[in-house]
Amino acid sequence: MEIKLRNYFAGLAMQSLISNRISGATQPPNPIGLAKEAYLYADAMLEIAAIKVPPPKPTPYPFNIALPELPKSGKIRP
Repeated sequence: MEIKLRNYFAGLAMQSLISNRISGATQPPNPIGLAKEAYLYADAMLEIAAIKVPPPKPTPYPFNIALPELPKSGKIRP
C-alpha cells in the first residue's frame, strides 16, 4: 500500500495532537475532531512545501583561526 504525503503528514500531526491533548485530560479526545485538525495541519505543510523557497546559505566558518594549544603531558590517561 502506497501512503500519500498528505496522509503521512496528517499521521505525524495527529501523534502530536494526541500527545498534547492526553496530558492532563479527563476525557479521551474526539477522534473525528482530531482527524480533521490533523488534515488541516497536513494541508498547511503541503502548502508551505509547494512554495519554492531556496534553502538558507550555510554560515561561513572561519577556518583560518588558530586553535588553542593543548597541554602537553607525559602521562597517558585511561
